[in-house]
Amino acid sequence: VAPLRQSLALNIRANYAYGCAQAANDLGFLHARHLRQYARAVAYYRMALGYVNTPAEKARTLDNIGTIYRLQKRYRTALIY
Repeated sequence: VAPLRQSLALNIRANYAYGCAQAANDLGFLHARHLRQYARAVAYYRMALGYVNTPAEKARTLDNIGTIYRLQKRYRTALIY
């Protein structure tokens, strides 16, 4: 977790949007799949949305958020994403 947080911080400092989006998405994935910390995962995915530059990146990140809600059996909320 620490190296990814450091990567995110460095990308933010460098104002490198693609790197920020990637690091935030990776942190979201790590918190969701390995740590089962869904609230943190959603927070990182939402952060990533602020940095995405293409429709494909946005779609992937929104899908990631929907997947979290599906894993929590919050199906109505998942459908929004």
